[in-house]
Amino acid sequence: MRHISLLIIISFLFFSCKSSKKTEPAFKLTDRTIFNEDSVLLFTNAEGLNKSDADKFFLKGIDTYRNKKNPTKAIQLFKKSIFSKPLAKAYYELGNAYLDVENYKLSVKAYKIAEKLGYKPLSKLLYNTACAYSLQENDTLAIYYLVSAIEFGYNNTKSIFNDKDLSYIRSKWYFKNNVADALSGSGDADKLQWNLFSREFKQLALPLTIDMNYANGFNESQTISYDYEKYINEMRDEKFSREVGKSFYSVGVIKGTNDYKVLIYASRDELYDEETDEAVKNVPTTYYAISLSSSGTLIDKIEIGGRTKLDAPFKVPTINDNSINISLLKLNYEKNPEENGYSNNKIISSEEIESQQYTIAPDGHFIKS
Repeated sequence: MRHISLLIIISFLFFSCKSSKKTEPAFKLTDRTIFNEDSVLLFTNAEGLNKSDADKFFLKGIDTYRNKKNPTKAIQLFKKSIFSKPLAKAYYELGNAYLDVENYKLSVKAYKIAEKLGYKPLSKLLYNTACAYSLQENDTLAIYYLVSAIEFGYNNTKSIFNDKDLSYIRSKWYFKNNVADALSGSGDADKLQWNLFSREFKQLALPLTIDMNYANGFNESQTISYDYEKYINEMRDEKFSREVGKSFYSVGVIKGTNDYKVLIYASRDELYDEETDEAVKNVPTTYYAISLSSSGTLIDKIEIGGRTKLDAPFKVPTINDNSINISLLKLNYEKNPEENGYSNNKIISSEEIESQQYTIAPDGHFIKS
């Protein structure tokens, strides 16, 4: 009996230890399956994927690709991101990097997976796919994807008529007619792009308070592409540096009329410690309320939540149908931040030091009370 009891205890401890281990995916993507649609979709829904590593490798890839101008090395980083967790944005940038190293077939494959994973804006992805096919001198598919890009809102006529990647199909006699027909059929291209952008934002359930933990709920579907930079000026100012990347997220719609919409979006630094190779905690997230006309023209904009600097007060907005009330909080840390920094320094309490009130005027401007 003692032998049996001991065996049971050992077995229990073995399985307890085994079950406490981190869940690993049932299978992993490889170089052979990275462009297999079924494998990618199956892996995307698997348990145990590491989103943190996926983001880390993606941002390193962006830095290597855009700043260091090294698409070959960036390809490996984008693939590492995908092997951690397939993200539409990683496949899209992988396609761009393959385009730069003149591997047009793999570029197309990457773009197609990005489309399956829901990359937005679709118009830009379709345009780049057209470029890849044109560089392969496949005029049928190149013109098909270019026309599709225009139909989905691509309206940069300067690129269409001057991009060297499209030189091959521009030499075809039917190019101008097809493009002209597509542009005329797309109606107001600027308004179409605005509609695509504004649809990224869902109506918020009000009242809503955006506290310090709100950003923890962001997911990839809320990520705003840099291709919408005309509506978010921080994107135009943003430069990817060696350690920092900035992500933008749609929060939702506060108010919508026939003349304007009031939207909230967030901007967050993605910081990584090169020594530990881990994501830095307590990074600033900033929330903005922005009003735009029915054609997407900026009316007004205010910073309503979070903070842009770690030593600044933290803004907590409470949003109602027609007003925004902001509490400015002083945060108290477990350790002196001047001596120990803010990274991984626990916040132990907060106190309100100021409050601000804004109302939304009938013309869409924010009026401070």
